[in-house]
Amino acid sequence: MLGYAFLFLSLFSGSAKGYCGKRISGFVSGYKEAALTNFIRMLICCVVGVVIALAQSASLFGSLTPVFVLAAFLSGFSTAFFIISWLVAVKKGAIILLDVFILLGVGVSLLLCRIFLNESIGLYKILGLLILIVAAYIMCSYNIKLKGKMTISSFLLLLVCGASSGITDFSQKLFITKCEGLNTAVFNLYSYVFSAIILAFFLLLKWHEPLSKPFKDNKKQIFITVIIMAIFLFLNSYFKTLAANYIPSDILYPLSGGLSVVFSAIMASFLFKEKLTIRAIIGIVLTVVALLVINFA
Repeated sequence: MLGYAFLFLSLFSGSAKGYCGKRISGFVSGYKEAALTNFIRMLICCVVGVVIALAQSASLFGSLTPVFVLAAFLSGFSTAFFIISWLVAVKKGAIILLDVFILLGVGVSLLLCRIFLNESIGLYKILGLLILIVAAYIMCSYNIKLKGKMTISSFLLLLVCGASSGITDFSQKLFITKCEGLNTAVFNLYSYVFSAIILAFFLLLKWHEPLSKPFKDNKKQIFITVIIMAIFLFLNSYFKTLAANYIPSDILYPLSGGLSVVFSAIMASFLFKEKLTIRAIIGIVLTVVALLVINFA
Protein backbone atom coordinates (compact mmCIF):
# COMPACT_ATOMS: atom_id res chain seq x y z
CA MET A 1 0.00 0.00 0.00
CA LEU A 2 2.88 2.37 0.70
CA GLY A 3 3.97 2.25 -2.94
CA TYR A 4 0.49 3.18 -4.13
CA ALA A 5 0.36 6.03 -1.62
CA PHE A 6 3.59 7.40 -3.09
CA LEU A 7 2.11 6.93 -6.57
CA PHE A 8 -1.00 8.94 -5.63
CA LEU A 9 1.17 11.76 -4.28
CA SER A 10 3.19 11.67 -7.50
CA LEU A 11 0.02 11.86 -9.63
CA PHE A 12 -1.40 14.71 -7.58
CA SER A 13 1.86 16.66 -7.89
CA GLY A 14 2.00 15.92 -11.63
CA SER A 15 -1.56 17.16 -12.17
CA ALA A 16 -0.84 20.36 -10.25
CA LYS A 17 2.31 20.85 -12.33
CA GLY A 18 0.32 20.26 -15.51
CA TYR A 19 -2.27 22.84 -14.50
CA CYS A 20 0.44 25.45 -13.92
CA GLY A 21 2.10 24.57 -17.23
CA LYS A 22 -1.14 24.94 -19.14
CA ARG A 23 -1.74 28.31 -17.48
CA ILE A 24 1.59 29.81 -18.59
CA SER A 25 1.71 28.10 -22.00
CA GLY A 26 -0.28 30.98 -23.46
CA PHE A 27 2.64 33.32 -22.77
CA VAL A 28 5.26 31.00 -24.27
CA SER A 29 5.59 31.30 -28.04
CA GLY A 30 8.87 29.57 -28.88
CA TYR A 31 11.59 27.16 -27.82
CA LYS A 32 13.78 29.87 -26.28
CA GLU A 33 11.02 30.98 -23.91
CA ALA A 34 10.21 27.35 -23.10
CA ALA A 35 13.89 26.67 -22.35
CA LEU A 36 14.28 29.86 -20.29
CA THR A 37 11.16 29.12 -18.25
CA ASN A 38 12.26 25.59 -17.53
CA PHE A 39 15.89 26.56 -16.84
CA ILE A 40 14.61 28.74 -13.99
CA ARG A 41 12.42 25.86 -12.87
CA MET A 42 15.38 23.47 -12.84
CA LEU A 43 17.44 25.87 -10.72
CA ILE A 44 14.59 26.04 -8.20
CA CYS A 45 14.33 22.24 -8.23
CA CYS A 46 18.06 22.04 -7.50
CA VAL A 47 17.62 24.28 -4.46
CA VAL A 48 14.67 22.17 -3.26
CA GLY A 49 16.75 19.03 -3.81
CA VAL A 50 19.65 20.35 -1.74
CA VAL A 51 17.30 21.33 1.10
CA ILE A 52 15.61 17.91 1.17
CA ALA A 53 18.91 16.01 0.90
CA LEU A 54 20.48 18.00 3.73
CA ALA A 55 17.34 17.59 5.83
CA GLN A 56 17.80 13.82 5.42
CA SER A 57 21.50 14.12 6.34
CA ALA A 58 22.42 12.67 2.94
CA SER A 59 25.85 13.12 1.41
CA LEU A 60 25.75 15.21 -1.76
CA PHE A 61 28.94 13.71 -3.18
CA GLY A 62 29.26 10.24 -1.67
CA SER A 63 26.82 8.69 -4.15
CA LEU A 64 28.76 9.46 -7.33
CA THR A 65 29.28 5.95 -8.65
CA PRO A 66 29.42 5.50 -12.48
CA VAL A 67 25.95 3.92 -12.59
CA PHE A 68 24.51 6.66 -10.38
CA VAL A 69 25.94 9.37 -12.64
CA LEU A 70 24.68 7.56 -15.76
CA ALA A 71 21.17 7.22 -14.33
CA ALA A 72 21.11 10.86 -13.21
CA PHE A 73 22.41 12.05 -16.60
CA LEU A 74 19.78 10.03 -18.50
CA SER A 75 17.11 11.43 -16.21
CA GLY A 76 18.35 15.01 -16.63
CA PHE A 77 18.80 14.70 -20.39
CA SER A 78 15.33 13.25 -20.98
CA THR A 79 13.73 15.66 -18.51
CA ALA A 80 15.18 18.65 -20.38
CA PHE A 81 13.76 17.47 -23.69
CA PHE A 82 10.47 16.49 -22.10
CA ILE A 83 9.73 19.78 -20.37
CA ILE A 84 10.57 21.89 -23.43
CA SER A 85 8.50 19.75 -25.81
CA TRP A 86 5.67 19.48 -23.27
CA LEU A 87 5.35 23.23 -22.75
CA VAL A 88 5.31 23.90 -26.51
CA ALA A 89 3.00 20.95 -27.27
CA VAL A 90 0.43 21.81 -24.60
CA LYS A 91 0.04 25.21 -26.23
CA LYS A 92 -0.87 23.58 -29.55
CA GLY A 93 -3.15 20.72 -28.53
CA ALA A 94 -5.53 19.22 -25.99
CA ILE A 95 -3.85 18.36 -22.70
CA ILE A 96 -5.56 14.92 -22.66
CA LEU A 97 -3.94 13.99 -26.00
CA LEU A 98 -0.55 14.99 -24.66
CA ASP A 99 -0.92 12.70 -21.66
CA VAL A 100 -1.96 9.81 -23.92
CA PHE A 101 1.29 10.17 -25.88
CA ILE A 102 3.21 10.37 -22.62
CA LEU A 103 1.50 7.11 -21.69
CA LEU A 104 2.80 5.54 -24.90
CA GLY A 105 6.27 6.29 -23.54
CA VAL A 106 5.58 3.40 -21.18
CA GLY A 107 6.52 1.14 -24.08
CA VAL A 108 9.93 2.82 -24.25
CA SER A 109 10.57 2.34 -20.53
CA LEU A 110 9.41 -1.29 -20.57
CA LEU A 111 11.62 -2.02 -23.60
CA LEU A 112 14.68 -0.44 -22.00
CA CYS A 113 14.01 -2.29 -18.73
CA ARG A 114 13.80 -5.52 -20.73
CA ILE A 115 17.08 -4.88 -22.59
CA PHE A 116 19.22 -3.48 -19.79
CA LEU A 117 17.60 -4.77 -16.59
CA ASN A 118 16.33 -8.10 -17.90
CA GLU A 119 12.75 -7.44 -16.77
CA SER A 120 10.19 -9.56 -18.59
CA ILE A 121 7.31 -8.22 -20.67
CA GLY A 122 4.43 -10.70 -20.76
CA LEU A 123 1.90 -11.19 -23.54
CA TYR A 124 -0.79 -9.29 -21.67
CA LYS A 125 1.53 -6.33 -21.21
CA ILE A 126 2.03 -6.21 -24.97
CA LEU A 127 -1.72 -6.50 -25.56
CA GLY A 128 -2.33 -3.66 -23.12
CA LEU A 129 0.18 -1.44 -24.91
CA LEU A 130 -1.53 -2.20 -28.25
CA ILE A 131 -4.85 -1.11 -26.76
CA LEU A 132 -3.14 2.09 -25.61
CA ILE A 133 -2.00 2.73 -29.19
CA VAL A 134 -5.61 2.41 -30.34
CA ALA A 135 -6.65 4.82 -27.58
CA ALA A 136 -3.98 7.28 -28.74
CA TYR A 137 -5.28 7.07 -32.33
CA ILE A 138 -8.81 7.85 -31.15
CA MET A 139 -7.55 10.73 -29.03
CA CYS A 140 -5.72 12.14 -32.05
CA SER A 141 -9.01 12.31 -33.95
CA TYR A 142 -10.56 13.98 -30.89
CA ASN A 143 -7.77 16.55 -30.86
CA ILE A 144 -8.25 17.28 -34.58
CA LYS A 145 -11.94 17.96 -33.99
CA LEU A 146 -11.14 20.17 -30.99
CA LYS A 147 -8.05 22.03 -32.21
CA GLY A 148 -7.97 21.47 -35.98
CA LYS A 149 -5.64 19.47 -38.21
CA MET A 150 -2.41 18.42 -36.53
CA THR A 151 0.86 19.50 -38.14
CA ILE A 152 3.87 17.22 -38.56
CA SER A 153 5.84 19.34 -36.09
CA SER A 154 3.08 18.97 -33.47
CA PHE A 155 3.03 15.22 -33.97
CA LEU A 156 6.82 15.02 -33.62
CA LEU A 157 6.61 17.06 -30.41
CA LEU A 158 4.15 14.52 -29.03
CA LEU A 159 6.52 11.68 -29.94
CA VAL A 160 9.42 13.47 -28.23
CA CYS A 161 7.27 13.94 -25.11
CA GLY A 162 6.39 10.26 -25.00
CA ALA A 163 9.89 8.95 -25.72
CA SER A 164 11.63 11.30 -23.28
CA SER A 165 9.09 10.46 -20.57
CA GLY A 166 9.81 6.76 -21.11
CA ILE A 167 13.57 7.33 -20.82
CA THR A 168 13.04 9.29 -17.60
CA ASP A 169 11.03 6.41 -16.15
CA PHE A 170 13.75 3.95 -17.16
CA SER A 171 16.46 6.08 -15.54
CA GLN A 172 14.51 6.05 -12.27
CA LYS A 173 14.23 2.27 -12.43
CA LEU A 174 17.95 1.99 -13.26
CA PHE A 175 18.73 4.02 -10.14
CA ILE A 176 16.44 1.89 -7.96
CA THR A 177 17.83 -1.39 -9.33
CA LYS A 178 21.55 -0.64 -9.54
CA CYS A 179 22.03 1.98 -6.81
CA GLU A 180 20.34 0.26 -3.91
CA GLY A 181 20.63 2.13 -0.64
CA LEU A 182 21.52 5.49 -2.20
CA ASN A 183 19.42 8.57 -1.40
CA THR A 184 16.48 9.33 -3.71
CA ALA A 185 16.56 13.08 -3.10
CA VAL A 186 20.25 13.21 -4.11
CA PHE A 187 19.45 11.30 -7.31
CA ASN A 188 16.69 13.76 -8.18
CA LEU A 189 19.00 16.66 -7.33
CA TYR A 190 21.67 15.52 -9.77
CA SER A 191 19.03 14.81 -12.41
CA TYR A 192 17.94 18.45 -12.22
CA VAL A 193 21.54 19.66 -12.23
CA PHE A 194 22.16 17.81 -15.52
CA SER A 195 18.86 19.06 -16.88
CA ALA A 196 19.75 22.67 -16.00
CA ILE A 197 23.12 22.32 -17.75
CA ILE A 198 21.47 20.99 -20.93
CA LEU A 199 18.86 23.76 -20.87
CA ALA A 200 21.59 26.38 -20.37
CA PHE A 201 23.41 25.04 -23.43
CA PHE A 202 20.16 25.15 -25.41
CA LEU A 203 19.60 28.76 -24.31
CA LEU A 204 23.04 29.76 -25.58
CA LEU A 205 22.14 28.37 -29.00
CA LYS A 206 18.85 30.32 -29.04
CA TRP A 207 20.04 33.47 -27.28
CA HIS A 208 19.77 35.64 -30.42
CA GLU A 209 16.01 35.06 -30.66
CA PRO A 210 13.93 37.92 -29.16
CA LEU A 211 11.38 37.34 -26.42
CA SER A 212 7.72 37.79 -27.38
CA LYS A 213 5.64 40.66 -26.01
CA PRO A 214 3.23 38.40 -24.04
CA PHE A 215 6.20 36.78 -22.33
CA LYS A 216 7.83 40.09 -21.40
CA ASP A 217 4.53 41.62 -20.25
CA ASN A 218 3.76 38.71 -17.91
CA LYS A 219 7.21 37.98 -16.46
CA LYS A 220 6.07 38.31 -12.84
CA GLN A 221 3.13 35.94 -13.24
CA ILE A 222 5.31 33.47 -15.16
CA PHE A 223 8.02 33.55 -12.50
CA ILE A 224 5.59 32.92 -9.62
CA THR A 225 3.95 30.06 -11.54
CA VAL A 226 7.34 28.58 -12.40
CA ILE A 227 8.26 28.48 -8.69
CA ILE A 228 5.07 26.54 -7.94
CA MET A 229 5.68 24.25 -10.94
CA ALA A 230 9.22 23.55 -9.76
CA ILE A 231 8.05 22.40 -6.35
CA PHE A 232 5.41 20.11 -7.84
CA LEU A 233 7.85 18.81 -10.48
CA PHE A 234 10.32 17.79 -7.79
CA LEU A 235 7.59 16.15 -5.73
CA ASN A 236 6.23 14.33 -8.79
CA SER A 237 9.62 12.83 -9.62
CA TYR A 238 10.56 12.22 -5.98
CA PHE A 239 7.39 10.31 -5.09
CA LYS A 240 7.42 8.31 -8.34
CA THR A 241 11.01 7.23 -7.63
CA LEU A 242 9.94 6.18 -4.11
CA ALA A 243 6.99 4.27 -5.59
CA ALA A 244 9.42 2.38 -7.85
CA ASN A 245 10.89 0.82 -4.70
CA TYR A 246 7.60 -0.99 -4.06
CA ILE A 247 5.84 -1.41 -7.42
CA PRO A 248 7.31 -3.33 -10.42
CA SER A 249 8.00 -1.17 -13.47
CA ASP A 250 5.61 -3.13 -15.71
CA ILE A 251 2.82 -2.10 -13.31
CA LEU A 252 4.02 1.27 -12.02
CA TYR A 253 4.58 3.11 -15.29
CA PRO A 254 1.46 1.97 -17.16
CA LEU A 255 -0.63 2.65 -14.05
CA SER A 256 0.95 6.05 -13.51
CA GLY A 257 0.49 7.07 -17.13
CA GLY A 258 -3.09 5.80 -17.37
CA LEU A 259 -4.25 7.51 -14.19
CA SER A 260 -2.55 10.69 -15.40
CA VAL A 261 -4.81 10.60 -18.47
CA VAL A 262 -7.90 10.27 -16.26
CA PHE A 263 -6.71 13.11 -14.01
CA SER A 264 -6.00 15.26 -17.07
CA ALA A 265 -9.44 14.56 -18.54
CA ILE A 266 -11.11 15.75 -15.35
CA MET A 267 -8.86 18.82 -15.14
CA ALA A 268 -9.27 19.69 -18.83
CA SER A 269 -13.05 19.41 -18.61
CA PHE A 270 -13.54 21.45 -15.45
CA LEU A 271 -10.68 23.94 -15.56
CA PHE A 272 -9.91 24.45 -19.26
CA LYS A 273 -13.35 23.77 -20.76
CA GLU A 274 -12.07 21.09 -23.15
CA LYS A 275 -15.33 19.38 -24.02
CA LEU A 276 -15.26 15.61 -23.54
CA THR A 277 -16.75 14.19 -26.73
CA ILE A 278 -17.74 10.57 -27.35
CA ARG A 279 -14.33 9.99 -28.95
CA ALA A 280 -12.54 11.35 -25.91
CA ILE A 281 -14.60 9.21 -23.56
CA ILE A 282 -13.96 6.10 -25.70
CA GLY A 283 -10.23 6.87 -25.65
CA ILE A 284 -10.25 7.23 -21.87
CA VAL A 285 -12.26 4.02 -21.45
CA LEU A 286 -9.80 2.14 -23.68
CA THR A 287 -6.97 3.53 -21.55
CA VAL A 288 -8.62 2.12 -18.43
CA VAL A 289 -9.18 -1.23 -20.19
CA ALA A 290 -5.51 -1.30 -21.20
CA LEU A 291 -4.51 -0.69 -17.58
CA LEU A 292 -6.72 -3.55 -16.42
CA VAL A 293 -5.12 -5.87 -18.98
CA ILE A 294 -1.59 -4.74 -18.09
CA ASN A 295 -2.03 -4.94 -14.35
CA PHE A 296 -4.48 -7.73 -13.61
CA ALA A 297 -4.59 -10.16 -16.56
